[in-house]
Amino acid sequence: YWSKIGAPPFAALADGRVLMSYFGNFGQSAYNESMIYDPTTDKWTLTGTNKVGRTTEAGYTLLPNDKILTVNTDRGVTSAEIYDPTTGKWSSAGQTPQALANSEVGPALTLPSGKVLAEGATGANALYDPKTNSWSAAPNFPVLSNGIQLEAPDNYAAILPNGNLLTSTGAFICSTQNCTIMGPSPFFEFDWRTNTWKPVVDDLIAPSDSTKGTDYMMLPLPNGQVMVT
Repeated sequence: YWSKIGAPPFAALADGRVLMSYFGNFGQSAYNESMIYDPTTDKWTLTGTNKVGRTTEAGYTLLPNDKILTVNTDRGVTSAEIYDPTTGKWSSAGQTPQALANSEVGPALTLPSGKVLAEGATGANALYDPKTNSWSAAPNFPVLSNGIQLEAPDNYAAILPNGNLLTSTGAFICSTQNCTIMGPSPFFEFDWRTNTWKPVVDDLIAPSDSTKGTDYMMLPLPNGQVMVT
């Protein structure tokens, strides 16, 4: 049905099905539909055709109420949407305090408080409360001594055993012709109790790789550690 898949957002639903959205050609989506894969029937079904914001470069977060949250990635917008698997429709999830997307966007993970920390590719971050369907501001990422704003453009994060969030950062530098993610990649830990970012002093990646911006993956392990590759 789709000629290209690319790097689309996807999420495992609570019932075992998988939601995947259209990515488009070279990241430019002309329509914002999704499909659901059902492993019991081995079939794909069209869904979510009423989505307003584009799905390209987006991320999906499974909420405690089994719905899916996404921050729209259209440049400069503050809108977010919720997908309901029972209806197959999207609805508004309100507006973030600041724009989080700059074509790219960071991950959004659920904290022990029940709120979702959504990281931005603009340096701004926000907290989503599923109970009230509303947003509040989270602290921005720090600014380097040379004036460059740290951001979360297409980066990775993981929840630690204490409930804090470990993340890498970078800088999303754009000209009139192109954009690139620039390293190095300082790591930070978000303390969900105090709503603050704490720098991780030790470099988690070998020096030759730590200059690559946000080209990392994180995997929480059963022993409480996080594998970073």
